Amino acid sequence: MNRQDIYKVLDGERNYQDNRWSPYHITDGVPADEFKSVGHFLVYMDDYMRKAKEQFTTDAGDRGALENLRKVVALGVACFERHGVREMQVGDTIKSN
Repeated sequence: MNRQDIYKVLDGERNYQDNRWSPYHITDGVPADEFKSVGHFLVYMDDYMRKAKEQFTTDAGDRGALENLRKVVALGVACFERHGVREMQVGDTIKSN
């Protein structure tokens, strides 16, 4: 699968997410368009990554893991759409604790 095809699939997942969580969708009395922080996105992504790892270890084949990974990547895109992302510069490093 080439990058263009992958981006097309991710765009479809983002459209699904936008439709699923449109401003008209309300869960537990809270509008879905309520501001979500970077931290919120990280928690959602972590949850779907956990599901992907669980499916990898318990299911035959990669289908379930890949479906959840698609969601993780699309959530990352949604986070960038909401909060922005800076282009990587040559020499960039991120310090970790």
